Amino acid sequence: MANVDAAYGLALHEDNSQSSLITCVIPSGDGTATFVGDAVKLYDLDSVRIDGGPYALPVVQAAATDPIFGVVMGFNQVIPSGMDLGRRHRPVSTSMYCFVKPAHPLDIYRIQCDDDTETIAVSDIGSNADIVVGSGDTISGMSGMELNSDTTAATAGLQLKIVGFVDRPSNQVGVANQDVLVTINQNQAFNDAGVAGVAE
Repeated sequence: MANVDAAYGLALHEDNSQSSLITCVIPSGDGTATFVGDAVKLYDLDSVRIDGGPYALPVVQAAATDPIFGVVMGFNQVIPSGMDLGRRHRPVSTSMYCFVKPAHPLDIYRIQCDDDTETIAVSDIGSNADIVVGSGDTISGMSGMELNSDTTAATAGLQLKIVGFVDRPSNQVGVANQDVLVTINQNQAFNDAGVAGVAE
């Protein structure tokens, strides 16, 4: 049985930290579209606000190897030009408030593997890996981020730690496009450097 190839970014699987979402700002100077499930990092600006709204931490989409501040859970679709309830993502170069789940080492997320040239196996549990950024879906609003299966290693400086596999009949372990369970290893709130994984 083949797994469905449908990236969705990081989806919260176990909210063990029970931490609240925080409001952040993606500034208009950022030219990358942002989606639900995207990992984000702090942006090098002072706190900003939109159209007289609350001041908030600026964030932008994280790239591979960037320590992660949190994961986008949704967007406030009110912007200076008006409201668009049909829009589920943040378009390029648009100032927008987003709601972020701060990265916490106890929280567990699920994410699809790209499994392009190497396939994640049971022996990879405990290893670390980076993300790979793909194009998000402007219709569903979902992220295109996946776990980069080529990067699995015990190296501390990798973004995610593999802790298991999603247990459902439609997720076949060891087959391309499988869903794995991860924690955020390189974490801007707790440990930028990350923690070494187990040897493969």
